Amino acid sequence: MNATNTRLVGTELSFAQLYEGLLRSAVDAIIVTDTEGTIRSVSDSTQTLFGHERSELIGNSINCLMPRHHSSRHNGYIERYLETGEKRILGKGRNVEGLHKSGHVFPLHLSISRVQTLGETLFIGICHDLSDYTKVLERAELAEKRYLSILENQRELICRLDAQLNISYANSSMQALLESTSISELESKPFQSIFENTDEVREQLNTFFRSPQAWQQGLRFTGHIPTHTGSCYIDWSFSYIPPGHGESAELQVIGTDETAREEALKTAHFLEHHDPLTRLLNKRAFIDAFNRHKTSEQPYAFIYLNLNRLQVVQHMFSPDATDRIILEAARRIAVHTPATSLATRIYNSDFAIALPIKSSQGATEFAHTIVHALEHPYNIYNERVQLDVAAGISIWPDDGSQVEDLLHHAESAVALSGISTQASHVYIFDESMHEERKKRAHTEQALRRAFECDLIDVYLQPKSCLATASTLGFEALARWNDEQGNPVSPVLFVAIAEETGLGAELDRYILRKVVSSISDTLATGQQCRTVAVNITAQHFNDHQLVDHVSSLLNEYKVPASLIELEVTESAILSVTPKVQDNLLRLRELGIRVSIDDFGTGYSSLAYLKDLNVDAIKIDKSFVDHIEEENGLQLVKAIISIAQSLNLDVIAEGIETEQQKQHLLRNGCVIGQGFYFSKPLPFQEAVNKLNLS
Repeated sequence: MNATNTRLVGTELSFAQLYEGLLRSAVDAIIVTDTEGTIRSVSDSTQTLFGHERSELIGNSINCLMPRHHSSRHNGYIERYLETGEKRILGKGRNVEGLHKSGHVFPLHLSISRVQTLGETLFIGICHDLSDYTKVLERAELAEKRYLSILENQRELICRLDAQLNISYANSSMQALLESTSISELESKPFQSIFENTDEVREQLNTFFRSPQAWQQGLRFTGHIPTHTGSCYIDWSFSYIPPGHGESAELQVIGTDETAREEALKTAHFLEHHDPLTRLLNKRAFIDAFNRHKTSEQPYAFIYLNLNRLQVVQHMFSPDATDRIILEAARRIAVHTPATSLATRIYNSDFAIALPIKSSQGATEFAHTIVHALEHPYNIYNERVQLDVAAGISIWPDDGSQVEDLLHHAESAVALSGISTQASHVYIFDESMHEERKKRAHTEQALRRAFECDLIDVYLQPKSCLATASTLGFEALARWNDEQGNPVSPVLFVAIAEETGLGAELDRYILRKVVSSISDTLATGQQCRTVAVNITAQHFNDHQLVDHVSSLLNEYKVPASLIELEVTESAILSVTPKVQDNLLRLRELGIRVSIDDFGTGYSSLAYLKDLNVDAIKIDKSFVDHIEEENGLQLVKAIISIAQSLNLDVIAEGIETEQQKQHLLRNGCVIGQGFYFSKPLPFQEAVNKLNLS
């Protein structure tokens, strides 16, 4: 053997060693076949991948490693290549399926190349197992489907916007809002085009897109979206999604439909300024409107109207009959009063009118006209009902500068109708009517002595679970007998206390009696529930309120959780930083705060959502009318407001089973009233609680 032959033999040996080493160490399966598809050699990894021993594969057809539908196609590809040279699989990778010895079919990536050696054509196939990769893809696809399913089933409006602010994705809720049946209808639709203020929205979003300093905080605004049924009020929030993985930057948009809440707030806002039954201005709005429009050059007559005998009508027919009369009376007042005047419903059967006049004679003539109109018979259940109507007149500014005083003067004049022998039903206020004020002054002095002599008692009325009638807490109520032993109306002495600056003193008096009584109760081993104490608006604006409450709790060793404060609606009407501070400090102290008599027309709903309060109480005047459709709708609106603000809601003045059931059905679960219990002396109420 010469040197050349020796080198050739050595080279062949080195290539053979390299080839064998490759077959032993390759991670992917390597399979060498001839043109007939007969396996000539395999790598060690082939045995692992397909489960066959080397001896089971060498000399066998490659088809034993493929499912039948793949093997027939594979044979066709090889035959076509050998005949025509057309490459269908050679030099190209493709995903196929492999057949394990166990019969299990698995995914793999197959690459085939052709080699020519010693005058023979061979094919080398490299098989890469895709099982793990496929599982990862399947999990990713499943996760994406679940994510999309979550998005599609969200009530929130969810979409994405590209850099041109066009919609690139919208979930089903968003599609429904835009009245679209598929995402293809929305793709490339400018997001701002769904708003009425298109240009303003586009500018706002473009500015956000170009402002990296704003991305972390995000963007939020609300707006009305026109629909075929009207419009929706949507709270929108926007987040910046940075570019990545070949994707451009986008905006993630989430919208919450606040239409129902907005409508509830609108309804409640109307109630803030109007009487719920007659839809006339309520007293507070009446006073505010007059103060805004009055001028020093124009005198006004305040005409106070009282509809007598309504109680008789109620006994004859039903409460609904009195409501129908009041509604008709309000309509007649609206018809007969000029556009420049103001009208309000003061109490159940009392109205008032502020009328611009040229002379007191004109006021008297108008009062006679309106009284005559109101005394015209009413048709109730096909029966004619006639009322006695009295009118009192006071003049601004001659009889006073404050509307409350003028209304009081006119009301005092009406009171003469019960003792006067005049044929006329119209009475003009004069100085002799100050007797009423003297009586109130006497009551004020007696109230001061009651504080000094400890003559005011605390009664408790239970707050009950409407479903079980169990006692959940109490409201503290002041009860006072004068020096002759006669009971004084709480409505009277509380009003006088507020008018004369004694409101805070009355509050502190009741607070101390309540806290000391709770302390005595706990000392005897008896249990007690939270007791709510009413706080006047004037006192709630006092910076010493929280310190006083905290001092009482420390003095008597009473937990803060056993005291609750109920704030009159007039406190909300003038929310000051001190009120906000007191609310925050009370919450930190662990004392709950409720808004009392909610819905009577004095609440400022604009402030309510920002207050740190825990509950609102539906006023008895609403509960009284809950069995009527209008009354029920108003109660529903108040409950909706409470729920939207995550506040507890408590109904006052429940007197019948029907009222209780209406409240329960509409989501109110706590209430108080004579249906459950009349107010009881403190110890008697506690004893009853512990016995139960």
